[in-house]
Amino acid sequence: MLDRTLEWLQGTDAHGATRRLLTLGDPAYPAALLETADPPLMLYLIGAPAFDLGQLDRSIAIVGSRNPTAQGAENARAFARAFAAAGIAVVSGLALGIDGAAHEGALRCRRPGPARHRRG
Repeated sequence: MLDRTLEWLQGTDAHGATRRLLTLGDPAYPAALLETADPPLMLYLIGAPAFDLGQLDRSIAIVGSRNPTAQGAENARAFARAFAAAGIAVVSGLALGIDGAAHEGALRCRRPGPARHRRG
Protein backbone atom coordinates (compact mmCIF):
# COMPACT_ATOMS: atom_id res chain seq x y z
CA MET A 1 0.00 0.00 0.00
CA LEU A 2 2.86 2.38 0.75
CA ASP A 3 4.31 1.96 -2.73
CA ARG A 4 0.92 2.59 -4.35
CA THR A 5 0.38 5.69 -2.21
CA LEU A 6 3.81 7.11 -3.09
CA GLU A 7 3.18 6.38 -6.77
CA TRP A 8 -0.18 8.19 -6.55
CA LEU A 9 1.37 11.21 -4.79
CA GLN A 10 4.01 11.53 -7.52
CA GLY A 11 1.47 11.19 -10.32
CA THR A 12 0.25 14.06 -12.42
CA ASP A 13 -3.12 15.34 -13.45
CA ALA A 14 -4.02 16.70 -16.90
CA HIS A 15 -5.28 19.89 -15.23
CA GLY A 16 -2.26 20.45 -12.99
CA ALA A 17 -4.04 19.50 -9.78
CA THR A 18 -1.87 18.88 -6.74
CA ARG A 19 -2.09 15.57 -4.91
CA ARG A 20 -1.78 15.50 -1.13
CA LEU A 21 -2.20 13.07 1.70
CA LEU A 22 -3.46 14.14 5.12
CA THR A 23 -3.17 11.96 8.21
CA LEU A 24 -4.97 12.23 11.54
CA GLY A 25 -2.09 14.21 13.06
CA ASP A 26 -1.90 16.79 10.26
CA PRO A 27 -2.97 20.31 11.36
CA ALA A 28 -4.95 20.61 8.09
CA TYR A 29 -7.05 17.51 8.90
CA PRO A 30 -10.72 18.61 9.14
CA ALA A 31 -11.76 19.11 12.77
CA ALA A 32 -15.29 17.86 12.09
CA LEU A 33 -13.94 14.48 10.95
CA LEU A 34 -11.90 14.18 14.12
CA GLU A 35 -15.15 14.36 16.08
CA THR A 36 -16.63 11.28 14.38
CA ALA A 37 -16.57 7.83 15.98
CA ASP A 38 -14.08 6.39 13.47
CA PRO A 39 -12.30 9.11 11.45
CA PRO A 40 -10.38 8.02 8.35
CA LEU A 41 -6.67 7.51 9.03
CA MET A 42 -5.77 9.22 5.76
CA LEU A 43 -7.45 11.57 3.32
CA TYR A 44 -6.37 11.62 -0.32
CA LEU A 45 -6.80 15.09 -1.83
CA ILE A 46 -6.63 16.31 -5.42
CA GLY A 47 -7.05 19.99 -6.19
CA ALA A 48 -5.57 23.46 -6.07
CA PRO A 49 -2.36 23.59 -4.00
CA ALA A 50 -3.66 26.41 -1.80
CA PHE A 51 -7.02 24.75 -1.09
CA ASP A 52 -7.73 24.59 2.63
CA LEU A 53 -10.20 21.99 3.90
CA GLY A 54 -11.21 24.56 6.52
CA GLN A 55 -13.16 26.21 3.69
CA LEU A 56 -15.61 23.34 3.95
CA ASP A 57 -17.10 24.45 7.24
CA ARG A 58 -20.49 24.52 5.50
CA SER A 59 -20.53 21.28 3.55
CA ILE A 60 -22.60 18.20 2.92
CA ALA A 61 -21.69 14.79 1.54
CA ILE A 62 -24.03 13.31 -1.04
CA VAL A 63 -23.24 9.65 -1.67
CA GLY A 64 -25.17 6.69 -2.98
CA SER A 65 -25.42 3.93 -5.53
CA ARG A 66 -22.92 3.60 -8.34
CA ASN A 67 -25.84 2.41 -10.49
CA PRO A 68 -28.71 4.79 -9.66
CA THR A 69 -32.01 5.04 -11.41
CA ALA A 70 -32.44 8.02 -13.70
CA GLN A 71 -34.71 9.59 -11.07
CA GLY A 72 -32.13 9.00 -8.31
CA ALA A 73 -29.38 10.70 -10.35
CA GLU A 74 -31.65 13.65 -11.16
CA ASN A 75 -32.60 13.98 -7.49
CA ALA A 76 -28.91 14.05 -6.52
CA ARG A 77 -28.27 16.80 -9.10
CA ALA A 78 -31.25 18.83 -7.90
CA PHE A 79 -30.34 18.56 -4.22
CA ALA A 80 -26.72 19.43 -4.90
CA ARG A 81 -27.69 22.42 -7.06
CA ALA A 82 -29.90 23.70 -4.21
CA PHE A 83 -27.15 23.19 -1.61
CA ALA A 84 -24.61 24.96 -3.80
CA ALA A 85 -27.02 27.86 -4.34
CA ALA A 86 -27.23 28.17 -0.55
CA GLY A 87 -23.43 28.35 -0.30
CA ILE A 88 -23.00 24.80 1.00
CA ALA A 89 -20.11 22.84 -0.54
CA VAL A 90 -20.93 19.37 -1.87
CA VAL A 91 -18.27 16.77 -1.07
CA SER A 92 -17.90 13.05 -1.81
CA GLY A 93 -15.49 10.36 -2.86
CA LEU A 94 -16.25 11.15 -6.52
CA ALA A 95 -17.54 7.66 -7.31
CA LEU A 96 -19.63 7.15 -10.41
CA GLY A 97 -23.39 7.31 -9.99
CA ILE A 98 -25.00 9.41 -7.25
CA ASP A 99 -21.69 10.98 -6.16
CA GLY A 100 -20.89 12.14 -9.70
CA ALA A 101 -24.43 13.35 -10.33
CA ALA A 102 -24.26 15.41 -7.13
CA HIS A 103 -21.07 17.12 -8.28
CA GLU A 104 -22.61 17.79 -11.69
CA GLY A 105 -25.53 19.47 -9.96
CA ALA A 106 -23.29 21.59 -7.74
CA LEU A 107 -21.28 22.70 -10.77
CA ARG A 108 -24.47 23.72 -12.58
CA CYS A 109 -25.34 26.14 -9.80
CA ARG A 110 -26.07 29.55 -11.24
CA ARG A 111 -25.23 31.35 -8.00
CA PRO A 112 -22.25 33.68 -8.33
CA GLY A 113 -21.19 32.72 -4.80
CA PRO A 114 -18.42 30.36 -3.69
CA ALA A 115 -15.80 29.87 -6.37
CA ARG A 116 -15.60 26.17 -5.51
CA HIS A 117 -19.04 25.76 -7.13
CA ARG A 118 -18.44 27.73 -10.30
CA ARG A 119 -17.16 26.49 -13.58
CA GLY A 120 -14.56 28.49 -15.31
